[in-house]
Amino acid sequence: QVNVVPVGSGSASATTIGVGCVPNGQYPELRCDPPVIGTTVDLEIRHGLPNWLALHLCSIGGPVPTQLWPGCTAYVDVLNSRLLFSAMTDALGRSTTPWSIPNAPYLAGLPLTLQSVFLQTSDPYGLRGSDGLYLVLGF
Repeated sequence: QVNVVPVGSGSASATTIGVGCVPNGQYPELRCDPPVIGTTVDLEIRHGLPNWLALHLCSIGGPVPTQLWPGCTAYVDVLNSRLLFSAMTDALGRSTTPWSIPNAPYLAGLPLTLQSVFLQTSDPYGLRGSDGLYLVLGF
């Protein structure tokens, strides 16, 4: 379930979406606090692959669920997503990436969808993905 906040409302929010792509077991989780304008929030990965490169992808707008294959859904807009950050996980599969939200009031209400992926894994299709994260920048 996605709680959609109207654009321009000014309320910062962070909502997890769906589940990640993993053949079995625990999927990587992507988390962050609501992105308040003019502050820094941490993008956190939990239950990722240990000592592995993670790519944080971002698209403007709400989630656009797209089934990549059975059991794997992309929540970012796959045709319009961009690399926001890359990060390395630690030996326990965790990472924390600080993200500075500009102090620009006109960004209030901007909706973003994020998802993290691990490439060149031993999983089917060589990819493991996190759940999605729907963010609205605000105060």
